[in-house]
Amino acid sequence: MGFQARLGQLVQQVEGAVACALLGADGIPLGQQGAELEAAWVEWGPVLQKARTAADALGSGALEELSVQAGGMWVLMRPVGAGHHLALVVRAGGNPGKGRFLLRLHAPEVAAELAQLS
Repeated sequence: MGFQARLGQLVQQVEGAVACALLGADGIPLGQQGAELEAAWVEWGPVLQKARTAADALGSGALEELSVQAGGMWVLMRPVGAGHHLALVVRAGGNPGKGRFLLRLHAPEVAAELAQLS
């Protein structure tokens, strides 16, 4: 299964999911499913960079997950491979816990798919 199909599967399987994307280090989506949020995805690039820098400064190791609740939405992100992230947007009242679980489950498979493309 390609990562584009996997993104669609994540949107379908998580109650309240609005969109899912595979983001490059700069926040530009390599693929997305659900609502078109390209402009919003790009804004998360610097946030991810700052979170990685903060994790390094703490000496806590690599960033494993970033979850932000803003108003009526959750933004969930998980690194996949060097500089790429899976991102999922879930409405409040949806199931962000299942989203976090499925991102963790699918991240290694997406990383392997990206490695094959390189």
